[in-house]
Amino acid sequence: MNFENRFSMPHMDKVGLPNEYYTLIKNASEDYRSEINDIYFGAIFVGNYLRSEQKLRYGNVMGVYAYDEQINYLFKIQDEFNIPISLTLNPTIHPVQLLQENQMMLQFINWLGEFYERGLRRCTLTNVHMLATGVLQKKFPEMIWKSSVNQNVNTPQDMIDLIHCGYNVIQLGRSVNRNTDLLPEFKKIAKKYNVQTSMTVSEKCLPNCPFKSEHDSWHETLEQITQSYFGGFGVISCQRWTTDETVKIPRITNDVVWMSEDVLEYYFDHVDIFKFTGRMVKQGPTDFLAEGRRGKFAGDAIEPGSVPFGLHETKTLKNFKFVWRYPTDNIKTTSVKLYDVGVNYFDETVRIEETPFTYAESFKEIFENKLSNYSLWDPIGWVCDDFYDTKSWDKISENIWSTDKGQALERKLMTCQNQCYDCHACEDTFGVDQIDSLVGMNSPAERIDAEQLTDIKEWDERNYLQKREDEKAEQQKLMAIGE
Repeated sequence: MNFENRFSMPHMDKVGLPNEYYTLIKNASEDYRSEINDIYFGAIFVGNYLRSEQKLRYGNVMGVYAYDEQINYLFKIQDEFNIPISLTLNPTIHPVQLLQENQMMLQFINWLGEFYERGLRRCTLTNVHMLATGVLQKKFPEMIWKSSVNQNVNTPQDMIDLIHCGYNVIQLGRSVNRNTDLLPEFKKIAKKYNVQTSMTVSEKCLPNCPFKSEHDSWHETLEQITQSYFGGFGVISCQRWTTDETVKIPRITNDVVWMSEDVLEYYFDHVDIFKFTGRMVKQGPTDFLAEGRRGKFAGDAIEPGSVPFGLHETKTLKNFKFVWRYPTDNIKTTSVKLYDVGVNYFDETVRIEETPFTYAESFKEIFENKLSNYSLWDPIGWVCDDFYDTKSWDKISENIWSTDKGQALERKLMTCQNQCYDCHACEDTFGVDQIDSLVGMNSPAERIDAEQLTDIKEWDERNYLQKREDEKAEQQKLMAIGE
């Protein structure tokens, strides 16, 4: 199988030093780089109204954006390694003024034009009205326009309609991951219209989650005020059905399940690009290790001014590279005190690697060495040079996917269409109690009592007839005062 140009990779927007992603890519193997179809990132357009001091903001549903220095390094990646970069503009709400006011659309075109002049040739844009005008195609004739998974291309007709709106890469809907009988038809349409298909590999969201549209519409706002959806509203939604038991079963997400070679080959035969999520990854190598600092680690018992024990040269970016990681690592995060000449002791959290990483230089290496469990490998992993010579493939143990029951479930998931209430194959395979609806678990409504309701708001005990009578009396009283 050919794995070149097959994977759309997320840029870790806002994370770490500006040159962090660039350095990890530079140090990665040539095979790793050749497998990347593009690297997608977020940026935000801010437009000025003619008759208002307000600003029009147009960005993406996650509300996370690469900062300017990161974007400079993204163009450096594109220029040096010939890896395309791709801008993401996919908010859930599209301000009508973006098209309604000519001046605003002109500002947007000029803003996007700066990226185009620098070499940007790929863009995810969910503003179908704007794309359908044809203006953007005339202004940016070499741009490849990509649809978003949020546009829900779940049928061949959905795909054809978006193609006629001007899209060149069609991101298939989440449901197609579990309805792969449609893939041959999607492939036929892609060939007929000379477009490409893309599939989201991993997202960690509940299939057909009833909370998702609200989650998406709030997320950008919450990010702007540095709050997390998961820390607040997540307790009403995804956190309550994510338990020690449910995380074992694949029905809790819509992620693809590639465990055996023939299943993997079916997907790769029918889909052009596979997209991995991860722009909101919170940590990179420099979030664990101070860049360029030479210092000494001392135990918590050592008082300032006393002689610290041990000597450690902190790893720098040049010691790390991107790899495909397998989840076998035993990693601890330990609070220690760092001592530097002329600097007082201070607490710092560092990452202590207790065992070698299990990793591969590329997906090609995973496949050719038949390491299996393909969809468990994470392409946005990094490894320190301490472990370059130890890939630890022997740590990949047999699991349920190697059994007859696991292999039967893998094939079942390809066409189950997420109708879990009438299936329960996931629970039966993993030995979990059958669940008709994950959404029904640990319902917050069952934990709200009368006292909590009173705390939420003062309840008006009057019935509606009393309320109307009181309102009428109040109006008559005001009229009498007016006379």
